[in-house]
Amino acid sequence: MPTPAQPARRPAAAPAKPAQPPEQPPEAPSESAPADQVEDPFARQDAEDASGVESDIDLENDEFDISDVEAVSGREVIPNGTYDFFIESAEYKLSKNNNRMIAMVLLVRMPDSQEYGPQRLYHHATFSEKTTGRAKHDINVLMNGEVDWAHTKPSAIAEQLPGRYGRAKVFIKNDAEYGRSNNIREILPPAEAMGGFAN
Repeated sequence: MPTPAQPARRPAAAPAKPAQPPEQPPEAPSESAPADQVEDPFARQDAEDASGVESDIDLENDEFDISDVEAVSGREVIPNGTYDFFIESAEYKLSKNNNRMIAMVLLVRMPDSQEYGPQRLYHHATFSEKTTGRAKHDINVLMNGEVDWAHTKPSAIAEQLPGRYGRAKVFIKNDAEYGRSNNIREILPPAEAMGGFAN
């Protein structure tokens, strides 16, 4: 895109005016346009950012009591056990080690609730030398065996996973660096009440 010969000088920022539609970005200046006539498209946004958002919280003197709240390192963990879950999302991607994997977010139903969430579990079906067998097992369970493994297309599998149900055997892992977190020991078919099927 053509640029002026000299950097544009920012005009003085006027206070933001409420209840007005946002202005369209100015057209790119031509090479012949004098630098002091080029409007800075970010000047208005700078002024709005500097104005901040009004709040009645006095940050300097703010004080509250959380002495009865247990300190938790990392994500909130749920107790060891077997839980019903609903697959909220699934994405085919590469792991940090460049292994193919399907990353799933599972909404958990606690035993005393009829709703799924807000507790979540994060499960990866990873296609590496050591974990492909387990990934195949987990997907077979979740897809009720409806996968043609001779022509495996993980992106298509990931698209079909959200909305499906299952159960997970969950345990708590203690890590010196990351603290306590939930791991999934095994993926199981959904309970019969949730449309379960024979494995």
